Amino acid sequence: MTFAEKLLRDPELNAYVKNRPAHSYNHPEEKLCLQREHRKNHLEQERLQDRIWYANHRTQCIARTTKRQRYLGFVPMNQPFVGCEGHHINKNDVIYIPRALHKSVQHNVWTGKNMPEINAKACAWMTEDWT
Repeated sequence: MTFAEKLLRDPELNAYVKNRPAHSYNHPEEKLCLQREHRKNHLEQERLQDRIWYANHRTQCIARTTKRQRYLGFVPMNQPFVGCEGHHINKNDVIYIPRALHKSVQHNVWTGKNMPEINAKACAWMTEDWT
């Protein structure tokens, strides 16, 4: 349910929004909704700002990326193909899977967040050709 839908259904929230001072974003959902709308409406300006930020912080970004690469091994278990992304099933082994499958579950190899779910999907995709 979006913030706008909640606003229509909840009279208390509706009263809060109508009576709040200008630019007072005490509701995290409201702030997020407004940020998304602003980014969508000012996409080219946002992209330009992102490029400028990256140009000013390039060395930090590269250092962070190389640090991550340094600690993750790279032992591919299958061949890359068009439209694939490498997925670390652990800190050493990589499976190339379709990009849509890789993005379907938000995961993190460092914290272990959702790794069992994405690994199960990746292994199922990899073994479906064998059966």
